[in-house]
Amino acid sequence: VVGEIATELGLTLDEAAFSIIRIASESMIKAIEEITVNEGVNPRESILVAGGGAAGLNILPIADALGCRQVLLPKTAGALSACGAQYSDVVAEFSASQYVRTDHWNTALVEGTIADLDRQMDAFGAGLRERGIEQFDKQFFVDARYLNQQWETEIELASPSFSEEGAVEALIENFHQVHERLYGVKEENGMLECLHWKGRLIARLDRPTPQPSGAGSASQAKPARAVQAYFGAHGRMETPVYLGAELAPGSKFDGPAIIEEPTTTVVVYPGMTARVSAAGNYILDTAPDAKPVPADSAAPIDSVDLAIMANRVDAILREMQGVVMRTARSAVIGQSRDFSCSIVTAENELLATAEGIPAHIFGSHLQTAAIAREHPDYREGDAYLHNDPYDGNSHAADWSIMVPVFCGGEHLFTVTVKGHQADCGDSIPTTYTPRARCL
Repeated sequence: VVGEIATELGLTLDEAAFSIIRIASESMIKAIEEITVNEGVNPRESILVAGGGAAGLNILPIADALGCRQVLLPKTAGALSACGAQYSDVVAEFSASQYVRTDHWNTALVEGTIADLDRQMDAFGAGLRERGIEQFDKQFFVDARYLNQQWETEIELASPSFSEEGAVEALIENFHQVHERLYGVKEENGMLECLHWKGRLIARLDRPTPQPSGAGSASQAKPARAVQAYFGAHGRMETPVYLGAELAPGSKFDGPAIIEEPTTTVVVYPGMTARVSAAGNYILDTAPDAKPVPADSAAPIDSVDLAIMANRVDAILREMQGVVMRTARSAVIGQSRDFSCSIVTAENELLATAEGIPAHIFGSHLQTAAIAREHPDYREGDAYLHNDPYDGNSHAADWSIMVPVFCGGEHLFTVTVKGHQADCGDSIPTTYTPRARCL
């Protein structure tokens, strides 16, 4: 099969096989971004933990693409999921619906709802105590949103009690911070709607304490043999192969290298490093300070690079779409998804679009061209409003917000989002407000 792909794309067998791994890795990168970037977590501030027997094959380029400096790969990575199922804590969640607004707060109603959840958690915990589990933790949450928003955000409560002065204000401030972390915006002085209350009971199980396999001191490992391995732009390289069973704690080596374990194979790419921890696990370093192989700017973009870039652009669009949808006040945007997002080049060519209405999307590049003509002095931080149907827009009721994107002081792209004026809001963030006093 790989040979057929290589023939079809005009690649060597090595290039085709490596390209398959790159594209598969890109799908994994997108999945990780979904649960990190889209939740307000920066992968660059994290250590990536690799699990599964195949993880060692491509975890380092994945970490490098995400900006993670280090990777922890357990010696028994192939059995990591089974181990987690054996030792993970028991978690049970209970929920109740109770609508309360922060500007019409009812402490007795809220605390009564939480107390009922607490009784359910105690009843569940009693059954676990009969099995010998003694250590429990409780957490309480509320699904809240700004007034008229279509999507809620889960907020952990500092305390199940709201009797103390300032408790409601603390909840509001916590929501502001979480909302700004997730979506980049917050509504100062905005009131909240609290819809669902949750209680989470965590039964802490005993788990074995990791036993260091020896203190170990930094030492240079000795390979068992050497093979020829292909590493993309680096081509074929002579690559030492190390046997995991023979690597002492403290052993370290630079890539390219291969580590063979009974349940996994770890590939250390050129310019990256690996060392064995005191517990016998592998600490892999992407070595971001290493100089990458320079790209040939005159070389044509191959189909693999094009697919990877398309995935990266698609991830940006999906993130844009998610922010618009989850911060919307109107059900037309938040649920019907009657809006569109796109990316336009600095030359006003339509580069990519998210899933949306074709009539919305088509004119994005015409609108950015109109803005560039009227405002040739694009500056970083600018945002432009466009709704002229005679200059690229669909109709006057559609509002487009366009923001130029700069890199190193150079305007490279313009990102756009379009929705109905009625659903974008007017004097307050909502649909048409009955309190409007002018047009």
